[in-house]
Amino acid sequence: MGKADEITPFPQEYVELESKMEKYKSAYEGMCKVAQKFIYSNNYEPAIQESVMNVVSKVNESITKRNSVSTGDKNSDRTLHMMMATTTMQCGEMLPENEIFGEALKNYAFALEKVSSARDEMDDQIALKFLAPFMNTLDGTFQIAAKARKAAQKARLELDTVKSRLRQSSNDKIEMLSQELKLAEEQFNLNVEDAILHMKAVTENPDLLKQLNDMIEAQLNFFKKSYEALNALII
Repeated sequence: MGKADEITPFPQEYVELESKMEKYKSAYEGMCKVAQKFIYSNNYEPAIQESVMNVVSKVNESITKRNSVSTGDKNSDRTLHMMMATTTMQCGEMLPENEIFGEALKNYAFALEKVSSARDEMDDQIALKFLAPFMNTLDGTFQIAAKARKAAQKARLELDTVKSRLRQSSNDKIEMLSQELKLAEEQFNLNVEDAILHMKAVTENPDLLKQLNDMIEAQLNFFKKSYEALNALII
């Protein structure tokens, strides 16, 4: 194929969406990274590029394990709050029975267990309702849009090549190349429209605000339950 002498411009809408989509991609990736760091900072350090299935699988595994462990099981220190609760309870039990400070430590330990449970619930909700959907969009909608953009770029290259051949052709090939040009233009327009459609699916996702709201609500519930548990101890 001959080298094209000029580059056919993409429509302004396409150009603007392309730039907008890249910014959305950076925002998605940034939120996925910080969400993973946030919800797992209390437990373990996951790979930043964990798949959606791994995230959901670990959340389900976490819930199953918690449901199978009795409330008083001191070996279930899965979180920092629970570890602190266990240690605090042990310290309280070291003191003589009915000692005021010892009883205060035990009550504090019970409150920390409630905080730990609330933290687990928050992490699970963020993972399932925010992180998993965001990662699914990155692995799905963004990838589809990226492929559509590549198809549009390929169609533009083929169109420019036909244009170049037509300019350099002899008279006996003009009719044939003109027909090729028409087909190439049609294909280019179709691919551009398809890419625009898929890029809009990324930038106009109606679920974005709901997913962000779900994360905010999960945090709000955690802080509310933590406040209630700890505030009850204040004399």
